[in-house]
Amino acid sequence: MLFLILSHNFLIVLAAVSLAYLGFNVRVPLMRVVIGKRMSKEELSTYFTITPLFSIVSPLISGFIAQESYTIDFVVAFIFIIIVIPILFIIKSIVPLTEEKPITTTSHIPFKEYSKLMREDRSGLILPLLLAVNKFIFGTSFLYIPLYFTEIIKGSLLELGIMLSTETIAISLASSLSKFISDRLGNVTTLAMTRILAAITYPLLYFVKSPVIFILINWVGTLFIAMDNVPEVSVISKMKTANLSMSLIDSVSTLLSISSPIIALYIWVNISPATVFLLSLLVIIPSILMFKYKVD
Repeated sequence: MLFLILSHNFLIVLAAVSLAYLGFNVRVPLMRVVIGKRMSKEELSTYFTITPLFSIVSPLISGFIAQESYTIDFVVAFIFIIIVIPILFIIKSIVPLTEEKPITTTSHIPFKEYSKLMREDRSGLILPLLLAVNKFIFGTSFLYIPLYFTEIIKGSLLELGIMLSTETIAISLASSLSKFISDRLGNVTTLAMTRILAAITYPLLYFVKSPVIFILINWVGTLFIAMDNVPEVSVISKMKTANLSMSLIDSVSTLLSISSPIIALYIWVNISPATVFLLSLLVIIPSILMFKYKVD
C-alpha cells in the first residue's frame, strides 16, 4: 500500500501488486482448510454470510474518493489498515481462545504420503483440478469487467462502487442458499450445478448496454459463483489430502491465469470486448465432469 502511495513508477506498482497477491494467495487455501476442519456446515454458512458484509461500504467509499484522487484512496486504506492491526492484537489478548474441535490433521504427512493418498483417492486430485479450471475460465472472462463497465457501458466510478457492493451482498446471501441446496443434493452436485448456472448467466452481459442491467446480471452471476464457498470448503476440508487439494485449486488456477490477460486482451482487440464474457460457457464442460465424483 505504501508503494502505491509513494510512487507511480510501473516497476514499483508491479512489485506492490505482486506482494499483495503473494500474501493473499499464501493465506487463502490454508485458511479455508482450517475453517473447514473446525466448523460445522451450519457454522460455515454463518461465517460466509457475515464476513462479506464488512466490505459492503468499502467499494462505495473507494469509488467516491477515487473520483477525486487515487492517491488519497490508497492513503485512506493504509490508515485503516494501521488502525485495524493493533485492534486485532487487543481482541486476541482479551478474548479467551475456545477449545478447538478434534480435527484430523495432515500437517505432518510427507509429500510422498500425499502422493500415495492422491493415487488411492482420485477425487482428491481430479475434483480440485476441475474446480481450478473453472476458476481460470471464470477469471479470464471476468478480468476486464471493471474496465468494460466504465469504458464500454460508460458507468461512473460511483456506479462501479455500487456494483462491487452489490457483489458483496450476493456473496453473503449465497451462503445460506448453497448450504440449503447442498444438504439436499450433495456438495459436489451443488458445486457443479451452480457453476453451470453461472456459466449461463455471465454471457448475458454480451447483450447489455445499460449500467443498471449490467449490475443486475453481474449480481445474479456473483450469487451463483459465491455458492461454491460452503460446499467447496466442506467437501475439500474433509479429504485426507485437504491441504494439498485446497492448494491445488488456487495454485493451478493461478498458474493457468498467467495467460488470462493475453487471452482476454486478444479477444477484446481482435473480436469484441463483450465476447470475453462468452468464455464463461466453457465452464459447462468441467462442471458436467464434476458430477462423476461423489465424495460427499
